[in-house]
Amino acid sequence: MQTNTFRKVVKEMLVVVFGILIALFINSWKEDLNNQKFVEATLSSIQWEVLQSKKSLDGILLKHTALQDSIVTYFEDDSQSIRTVIQKSGGFQFPNIKIIGLRFFVSSKAELVEYKLISQLIEMEDLKTLLEKKFDKLADYAFEAMEKSDKQSKLKFAIHVSNVIDTESQLQSLYQDYLEEHQEEGK
Repeated sequence: MQTNTFRKVVKEMLVVVFGILIALFINSWKEDLNNQKFVEATLSSIQWEVLQSKKSLDGILLKHTALQDSIVTYFEDDSQSIRTVIQKSGGFQFPNIKIIGLRFFVSSKAELVEYKLISQLIEMEDLKTLLEKKFDKLADYAFEAMEKSDKQSKLKFAIHVSNVIDTESQLQSLYQDYLEEHQEEGK
């Protein structure tokens, strides 16, 4: 009689254990599916941001290259102030670089993707920060030396513009590499 009771208890325990295991499996499966959807949506958002940022950067880089060319053109002409050179070239501005998706992704679920991708995204953010600093220096110097027209002032201004262009070119290349790599993956 005790054997039947023992068997009955064991059967009931096995049913409960299998029920718990099935529930855990289903919960894990749902969590994996939700994580996959989250990663796909976030990477799609990041892809869009990178594409938009690259487009903005492409236009700004052309403008800054024109500014650099104008500085060279008017370098020897002491009658042309830095203000005039800036006006004749169409000015300078900071590109519209978006990194909202990147920040959200890295701060919330970065463990869901490979290290290489996170590394690329962080490098983009680091270059954007460096570009902001260089651009601030350019803007500060331009404001300070706006009415100067001597070669030395124009040379300093040209160096600041060149520094900005260098970082913009690096960021543009990084964006291009990212887009090409992730386009091949179908993302």
